Amino acid sequence: MTTRIVYLVGGSPQTRRSLARILRVTGFRTHAFATAADLIDATAYIEPGCVLLDTDLPDGDSIDLLRQLGEIRPDLPVIIMAADADVPAAVRAIRAGAFDFIAQPLADVALLAMLEQAFAHLPQRVRHALKVRDAMVKGGRLTPRERDVLDGMLAGRANREIGDALGIGVRTVEMHRANVMRKLDADSLPALMRLCLLAGITSVESDEAA
Repeated sequence: MTTRIVYLVGGSPQTRRSLARILRVTGFRTHAFATAADLIDATAYIEPGCVLLDTDLPDGDSIDLLRQLGEIRPDLPVIIMAADADVPAAVRAIRAGAFDFIAQPLADVALLAMLEQAFAHLPQRVRHALKVRDAMVKGGRLTPRERDVLDGMLAGRANREIGDALGIGVRTVEMHRANVMRKLDADSLPALMRLCLLAGITSVESDEAA
């Protein structure tokens, strides 16, 4: 059976120790981080797992940390724990990317059920994170001119329109289009758009505003 790791972040040392005892008895492995900075520093090497994030952070706001994790480690589902839990706080956390939200003091059965759901979704999140990483690597292969042509493609412009906007010939645009499709390993415009959305490697807004 694959080891399931729960990262305990924030809260008091007593709270983290108590949670660690409960979770280890039920088959989870735990690792504790006292601060947001400690967790961020570790994101480069920690394994995929679930984060239990206490809103009592000594060095920052839990929602800010949640958003940071969504950008740098989208494969980590985050369950927010809050002593002053209410509906607006829960909605804010979910909108910021939390997997779930639970009030303190914690009900062990409810927490364990949330963790089971989070780990059930973990393989899908890991696959998605790998796709995003792969898309960003592919996007990094494009030259500045190919990025310009890509912006035009995603804006729905014809080759001649792209060429006129960039001051290059249609044949040159066609060459760059072919290079874009090859480097991004896309066999159609919809596939190209999906990849670009994943990687965030282009902005149609700036092209339309020109």
